[in-house]
Amino acid sequence: MMMHLKRDRVEYIRMEFPSFLHRLILIPCHVMRRARSITIRLLGYQPTVDRLFSIAGTIERVGFT
Repeated sequence: MMMHLKRDRVEYIRMEFPSFLHRLILIPCHVMRRARSITIRLLGYQPTVDRLFSIAGTIERVGFT
């Protein structure tokens, strides 16, 4: 897990699958395809969205993309 805070990592590792699914996977968004890019707009805010962006930034910074 690529989370900054250890307590967040432990929380998500110990989480049951339905909770994980609803907190991180099923985020309401609108995906728009344009000429040469894809734009994702979040339709609903959840507190876990901040952690998701933190993880995405870490993955980008490490260079896994």
